[in-house]
Amino acid sequence: MRTAFALRTACVTGLTLALSLGGCPTDGAGGGINGEALGLGGTIGDVITTTFGDADPNGLFGDPNDINFDPNDLPFDPNEFDIFGAPGGSGEDAIQDPNLVDNGGIEPGDPTPPPSEQEFSLAPDDHPDGTDLTDLGEHITLSTTLSDNEPVELFFVSASDDNQGLAPSGDRVFGHANVPYFNDNRRLRVDFDSPARIVSIEFAGGTLNGTEIGRLQAFDHTGTLLAEYVTAPLGPGETERMQIERPQADIDYMMAYVADGDGNFGRMDDLRYTLIR
Repeated sequence: MRTAFALRTACVTGLTLALSLGGCPTDGAGGGINGEALGLGGTIGDVITTTFGDADPNGLFGDPNDINFDPNDLPFDPNEFDIFGAPGGSGEDAIQDPNLVDNGGIEPGDPTPPPSEQEFSLAPDDHPDGTDLTDLGEHITLSTTLSDNEPVELFFVSASDDNQGLAPSGDRVFGHANVPYFNDNRRLRVDFDSPARIVSIEFAGGTLNGTEIGRLQAFDHTGTLLAEYVTAPLGPGETERMQIERPQADIDYMMAYVADGDGNFGRMDDLRYTLIR
């Protein structure tokens, strides 16, 4: 069985190409053109019968390879129309090059940017006396432990006034339940929510008639001691920054305290830490 379809000649108005099922004007404001100009033969209004091949019962229009219409007969150059631009474009950038897409400077195929080091700090002087500092530091949790390094919720870490003027800086220090010092049975613990590479804290002696020795320890996620910093013996109000710096970020938590026999009233102040995020 043969199937015939009627296709009217094309009308070109300005830059718009349209296929019309009705007649086209031969002149006037519409800017119509005749079939001879289209290269299709005949004049406006002539019906060009395009015959398709034998109908395929599994298809709608039969074999499209039997179409007798040659698209090369169209009177315009498709390269003069840019799909994503205005008429007159090159046509070559119709399918955008993914390398030209603004993606923040990351080229296709680049790996995800690696995590970077970020520095943070927590100072008791930034908070009123008695403030519970447990969760107020960025990406850390503070707690007070006994000598086994296990947190005891009763002794929350506080911003505490140092009424003896022994704070390393300002007026307040870290305290446990507003008691402004740490020793072997009241240790300051800081847990990091991502690995730390550098940790430090300011220490000052707190014994009026003697010296004290501060101690800072860093542990990994298994509880293994990675490094330890021990200060010189310090008199009341004398300060030393305790700091541990690792070649890689593997510090899961830190402990700051005064060991048994090294004093009882050590002051802790100005916590600083560098995390990988």
